[in-house]
Amino acid sequence: AISTPPGDANGLLTGVSAEQRTAFAAGSVTDWAKESWQVSHDFVYATAFGDPCGPKTEERVVMTEDQTQRLIPVAREQILKGGLRLARMLDEALAKN
Repeated sequence: AISTPPGDANGLLTGVSAEQRTAFAAGSVTDWAKESWQVSHDFVYATAFGDPCGPKTEERVVMTEDQTQRLIPVAREQILKGGLRLARMLDEALAKN
């Protein structure tokens, strides 16, 4: 489930090494935006629509429980990265004062 381990900071950091945390927070805002776009393209839209660049369907998209479960680790990682990146930006902004 999306809340196993818990979705708080400690739960999201379970099994994530200090090196991984540093790597997740590295880069620029532009890098992060490009990475987020790629994750959306490769995982979310591809799961929901197949080829995200293919023809549009008029049918309502319904995702199965299995599809949703496969996307949970992707979503949790994106949330973790967002938190680490925000923390880095706040550290940098507050260090200037």
